[in-house]
Formats: sequence, C-alpha cells, structure tokens
Amino acid sequence: MELRQHGGMSGVSVRIIILMGVEGSGKTTIGRVLAGALGCEFHDADDFHSPQAKSKMAAGAALSDDDRRPWLQALRGLIAEHLRDGVRMVLACSALKVSYREMLMVDPARVVFVYLRGDLALIRERLRKRSGHYAGVSLLASQFETLEEPSDALIVDIADTPDRIVASIRSALRLYKSAEDDFLEAHLIYDSAKALDRVRARRFWRWLQRCKERSR
Repeated sequence: MELRQHGGMSGVSVRIIILMGVEGSGKTTIGRVLAGALGCEFHDADDFHSPQAKSKMAAGAALSDDDRRPWLQALRGLIAEHLRDGVRMVLACSALKVSYREMLMVDPARVVFVYLRGDLALIRERLRKRSGHYAGVSLLASQFETLEEPSDALIVDIADTPDRIVASIRSALRLYKSAEDDFLEAHLIYDSAKALDRVRARRFWRWLQRCKERSR
C-alpha cells in the first residue's frame, strides 16, 4: 500500500474528510468504515445528485460541468454547515477536477482531501462485480479522462483492504477520538435526525471544560 501526504495538513484541526476518486475506488465503503471508526457522520455525494443527473449517468452519459454545478453548490453548503456547527464529517465525493475541489475547499485549515487511487484494470474488475448503482463500467473511462490528480491531498493506494486503508488514513492525519468525542458517544445516541442535539451536546461539553478550568 502506498501512502503519501502533500502539503501541511494538521489532523488536530481537520473536521471534514473528503474521500475522492473515480467510481469504484471504494469511496463509500472506506468512508463508512472511517466514519464509524471516528464516530462521526458519513455522507455520500451521490445522494445529492438530481434525479435527472442520475438518469443521465444510468444511461452511460457523463455529466457536464453545468450538470454538476448545483450538485457542487449543495455539497459546499453541507460542508459549510458542518464547519459552522463544529461537527466532523466524512464525505465520499468523486471531486475529479481541480475546480470541483476548489468549490468544496470551504476552509483549507479544516477540510482535507484523501485521494483513493487505483489503476483502470483493478477498478473495472470491481465495478463488474458491483450491482445496484446507477453509474456502471461504461462511465469509468470518461472519469479517468476527466480526472485531474491532486497535488495537495493524501494519496492512498486502494489495493489494500478497507480496514487497513482506514487505519493508514487515521495514522497519517492523526485522526483519533478525543475526550470530547468519547463524551458525545456516551451521552448521545446519534443519527442524522439529531444533528441539533449533537451540536448542543458539544456546546455542553465545552462549557464543562471551561468550568473545570475556572475551578483550578
């Protein structure tokens, strides 16, 4: 497994982890495992495509930049909301072009891209075994043509197992559960419908820490 890091990322401040790459690179699988390990939210960018865009891809047609613009705007809003509320999130998103990643880079100090890189033959074989997704093997070649590989992301070779990839990502970015996260897990059963409760619990945690500091 190849793992190398570009730029000056700091795991201490990272709140949004965006797993990028072509279809079939394992973004959703690895994203769910990573989010589970961190005890945070996971979102799949595919869920934010319009029905028209999904139909277009299901027919084997690549999306244009115009097709992707409202999708990217929705994702940028999702990222900004989580940053504002201080809620960590893992997002699976192809983000193939530099311009797409620039749209999603709401805060360079707190958003990091992890590029799941694999060769065409490996990913094509994976897609042939996958079912139930509207984007199939027919779109893979066009995605590789569109792909502009990042120079400022953590790059991971996808040939390894999801668990080992996640462990390497966490180690490289120093993504470990804090005492605050442990508190939240112990006092809050979290799901996507309880985001506001999670924000309130986080604020309560921080208030507790300020009280402890004042009592010293």
